[in-house]
Amino acid sequence: MQALFLLAAIAAASLQCAAFKIFNSDNRSPSKIITHESLPGHQLRLRSTDESICSGSNGTAGYLDIDEGDKHIFFWAFDSRNKPSSDPVILWLTGGPGCSGTGVGALVELGPCLIKTKNTTVRNPHAWNNNATVIFIDQPLNVGFSYSSEPITNLHDATIDTHNFLLLLFTAFPKLQSLPFYISGESYGGSWVPSLAQTLSPLPAHISLKGISLGNAALSDMHQWKGFYPTGCSGPSPLFNVSVCERMAENQPRCDRLLESCDASGQDPVICQAALDFCRSTSVNAILGTNLNPYDMRTSCEGAMCYRIIDTSTAYLNRPEIQKQLGVEAGFTFQQCSSDISRDFIAAGDQNRPSEKLVGRLLDHGLKVLVYVGNQDWLCNAAGVRSGVNELAWRGQSIFRAQQEKPWLVDGRVSGSMKVADGLSFVEVFDAGHMVPLDKAYEANILLTTWINQEL
Repeated sequence: MQALFLLAAIAAASLQCAAFKIFNSDNRSPSKIITHESLPGHQLRLRSTDESICSGSNGTAGYLDIDEGDKHIFFWAFDSRNKPSSDPVILWLTGGPGCSGTGVGALVELGPCLIKTKNTTVRNPHAWNNNATVIFIDQPLNVGFSYSSEPITNLHDATIDTHNFLLLLFTAFPKLQSLPFYISGESYGGSWVPSLAQTLSPLPAHISLKGISLGNAALSDMHQWKGFYPTGCSGPSPLFNVSVCERMAENQPRCDRLLESCDASGQDPVICQAALDFCRSTSVNAILGTNLNPYDMRTSCEGAMCYRIIDTSTAYLNRPEIQKQLGVEAGFTFQQCSSDISRDFIAAGDQNRPSEKLVGRLLDHGLKVLVYVGNQDWLCNAAGVRSGVNELAWRGQSIFRAQQEKPWLVDGRVSGSMKVADGLSFVEVFDAGHMVPLDKAYEANILLTTWINQEL
């Protein structure tokens, strides 16, 4: 098939209009197909979206179709509102494993429009595409609007699919190639993001990866589990009573030994599942009897994922007129998260596979890394994330560990604590839960922008 490097309509629009555009054009044809000889059996299907389904923003939605395995990976992209000719490009990966970048990332957290009701969206004044072109993706397959005839059951295969998506996207849109590129994610994004970044090292000539950002991401269970006791049992108003805290402290040494055995086994699913079952029963699961939201300890758990807004997003994305404009087949049932994928990743030993070594290698290769965490998250608590970051093995570890945290100021207000050294940045965001861009939209946007601009 003929290689297409840029759609003629987009190129023409760029020449005719003062505003530089990457994905969107004023001459908005309903659909386009892009292939390239370097990736046979792969194609991109693109459709323009308008403000009727995302208030205040035009976008480009589509699929990466892969013949082998009948794979179809959905994405939704939005040009920067500022200077798309020079602003960076960000790929957003929601966690899980197996939760939608479209339904959660784009419409609940940081996209150009946010869910208001099951029928409407509102413009997001603090969207991450204020100063960057942002791409949201539903991955792995059979999450959100992505689908295939065969499931994706492990981190490696999912990463290869996303890698191929990037290769074709950056080849099809040459304007992306000169722009700084960042990969961001949260929660299980602590595995998605470094795994994908690793596949881009050494960098392809047409992708300029500069760094990764990880939100509320557990880099290692060995370190993360040590954070549950101080998070739930310390301070003037502990979350749990004395008996729960005593049991948690008493069982932590055994939990540590079991997690060490899991790591030593090379993430053997049987050994690791036994370790996780014990550790969860003696620490993580303490919150289940409280009706508190494990992603935000300040709130109660309401809705299928403890956030009613996510249920609203699901209802919105299942409306036929929304799906039609996104290019989704009629009758498709959108689901935010897939328990089947979580089960398969557990069986593969990938659900809790540590990523700290990958992150360390990326730092050693010169990539910038930002790790941020909301201090009201129980599952990926700030104490555990901080421990994991301090224990990253890389050339700057000693310098980073020696740094003292200092207040993180936003407009002169103390909004968290931070430390930065030799390419690694850590920020604890006050009064935010698992989804920092949802709880602290303005601050999260400032954080990302200042980090990218090396002003943090």
